Amino acid sequence: MTSARETQHRLWAEQLGSLLDGKHGSRELNIEQTRRLMIAAYVVLQEHQVNKRGQCRYCRRSTWWPWRRKTCTVHLAFMVAMKEPITVVRGWVEDH
Repeated sequence: MTSARETQHRLWAEQLGSLLDGKHGSRELNIEQTRRLMIAAYVVLQEHQVNKRGQCRYCRRSTWWPWRRKTCTVHLAFMVAMKEPITVVRGWVEDH
């Protein structure tokens, strides 16, 4: 049985996927959804601010050492999305 949060996450992923595919309805709706996506991305980036090692305070290793962190997965995702050619990014989205 899936939780309400899991269901909402899946619905958001489907909405974003259809927006990327251009199958999400009218142009006005796409503009509105794009604005919402940009706001969400901004908030996520603000919450996952990284240090000089690319680590944030949320993305931690699964270890008992509390100060051990892994590279922020949000930072990595944005780095790929913003630096790679759009064909690479689209392929990355289609693989997920």
